[in-house]
Amino acid sequence: MMTKQLVRLVVTLVSIVGLWRNALAAPGGAPAAAAVGVPPSDLAPKAKRPSWVRKADKGFFDDAMAIDPQNGLVALIRTDSASFADLEMFDLTKKTKVTSFPLGSAQDIFERIEFTGQGRSVVVVVQDSKTGQRVAQHFDNEGKPAGLVGPAADIGFATRGNQRLIVKWDRAQNKKGQNQFLISMFDLANLSQVGKTQVLPTDGLDRITKPPLAILAWIDGYTQIFAQEPGGYDKAKDMRLPDRAALFDVLKGEITWRGDIADVVAWGNVNQLRRRRPLRSVCAEVAEDQSRLDIVSGLGTRTGTRLTVPFEMYDMRSLMERESPSEGAFFFSLTVDPLNPPALEKKKADVPKLDVYRLPLPSLSSALAAEFVPQHILRAPMDDRPVKWTIAGPWVVILRKFKSFARGGEVLEIYNQL
Repeated sequence: MMTKQLVRLVVTLVSIVGLWRNALAAPGGAPAAAAVGVPPSDLAPKAKRPSWVRKADKGFFDDAMAIDPQNGLVALIRTDSASFADLEMFDLTKKTKVTSFPLGSAQDIFERIEFTGQGRSVVVVVQDSKTGQRVAQHFDNEGKPAGLVGPAADIGFATRGNQRLIVKWDRAQNKKGQNQFLISMFDLANLSQVGKTQVLPTDGLDRITKPPLAILAWIDGYTQIFAQEPGGYDKAKDMRLPDRAALFDVLKGEITWRGDIADVVAWGNVNQLRRRRPLRSVCAEVAEDQSRLDIVSGLGTRTGTRLTVPFEMYDMRSLMERESPSEGAFFFSLTVDPLNPPALEKKKADVPKLDVYRLPLPSLSSALAAEFVPQHILRAPMDDRPVKWTIAGPWVVILRKFKSFARGGEVLEIYNQL
């Protein structure tokens, strides 16, 4: 056993030394120049210390987290995934636990927490580990169950005006065996149904029949559909017109925007990207030549970003992103690669750091800017553990996850951007 470990260590060291030599050696053996565009260390963002840190008293903190910036609260779930699952709430400023109550079966999967805007009342989306069905369970200010929405195939959340909605989304068949989508909306504060259940007949291939639309992505918590609309027929020219992109509002039951598909290749690429990023209107993706980070619109248009820290400093595999329609923001993070160009030049691995950026959420249907300049809002120290984060108002909450277990972690860090 010791011999195998020693061999692995030697191989790793040799690989790193070789990487340094290749990076430092220019043609003819001359030393490589410093990385272009890399700021001096005194100009780089400074890592912030957390306002406070919380360790799980027992078990671990699950992935679901929520922040209420108005009341200065963070809600999370502490569990051992076997015998207990409790929702805990902390005051972000006072750093104290303000409430804790049991959620139910620890074997269930707790996917999401949403504050209702009514004090400490929350809604928790729970997936049944056996059936895969989901419910949105409402808990009042005392932590007592106060009704639920579901079961359903999925649960979404949306905001219309000043009203926040829970969206129940299902596939079903009518009495004639015809496929259809059923979308029902409920007020987040009291679970009262908003309007009638919307019934969208389909042909079984995710194509709506009335109006005829091929569904490409459900967005805005299942309240809107980004789709491809068949082109009409031009009698004068005796030809079929090209298909168009369309935005269908489920609440209104009508198409609210149409746009030409100018770049067919980009359109095909973004449709593939959509399948990997459900419920998203825009995405961040590394450019094909790996030279930059792109923001990809609903039409497939790619726009480069100018980051505070040059993109070459980052580990491209570390990209994480989160769309927040309620805040009108698109957040993403990248981790500084310990073997970034300056580190290779110095022959000394750098300390990894997590950089979090904010960008105003681009409109799905509008033209993108020539270049995006996201706001750098936080640099936090990193170690060898993966992280999960959530952001609302001035608060950033980072969960230091387990290295060898997909769910949760034991340490929670709270940062204030202000």
